[in-house]
Amino acid sequence: MDPADSSADEVLSRVAAGSDLTLRYADHPDGLIDVFFPPALGRPPIPAALVVILHGGFWRQEFDRTHLRPLAASLVRDGLVVATPEYRR
Repeated sequence: MDPADSSADEVLSRVAAGSDLTLRYADHPDGLIDVFFPPALGRPPIPAALVVILHGGFWRQEFDRTHLRPLAASLVRDGLVVATPEYRR
């Protein structure tokens, strides 16, 4: 399948693994950022483009950064580093 032919619904419904790294940026329990690295970058990662994706959340706790994992996985396959911050609601 050509990734350009993927619809947003199809990408967001894919099963995706967890992040490669989770960072804390605040003392609040939701002060977290998940970071996903393309495998080709290795450890420590070489410089690469970074995409930051903020989820909508609807100001409800059940809608969080984990819903962005399929989209993050798709972007990682294209060689991008992806960060998905959580925020206090």
